[in-house]
Amino acid sequence: MEIGTFGAIVFETSRTRIRTFDEFKRSSKARFAEHAVTGRKPVLEFLGPELDEVSLQMMFASSLGLSPADEIDSLRMILHSGEDQNLVVGGYNFGRFVLTSMEEDWQKFDGKGHLLVAAVSIGLKEFA
Repeated sequence: MEIGTFGAIVFETSRTRIRTFDEFKRSSKARFAEHAVTGRKPVLEFLGPELDEVSLQMMFASSLGLSPADEIDSLRMILHSGEDQNLVVGGYNFGRFVLTSMEEDWQKFDGKGHLLVAAVSIGLKEFA
């Protein structure tokens, strides 16, 4: 079953593969200019919204039908390309985002040094 997508990456659960995420966080802010006023508190002027940011964590495991190394390489290619991708979760379209950061935690290896389990945290920024 498809949970969502980020560009070509499909978050899914099936009998043969599990590629999901945890700790999905979205941050939204507003931009303000602060104008000094003699003898009084400054006055704020609303300039508009900031770009939204999203962070999430993914766990890749060979026991879940994935190659952690291949999954990490795919994410790194997206990061280095700088291309914006559509982010959809649960049928909700968040819009276009770019991958701005990626942190890898290589956790388990087999006897030949092959990566078996890795956790990856990614940061996305809205591409308006």
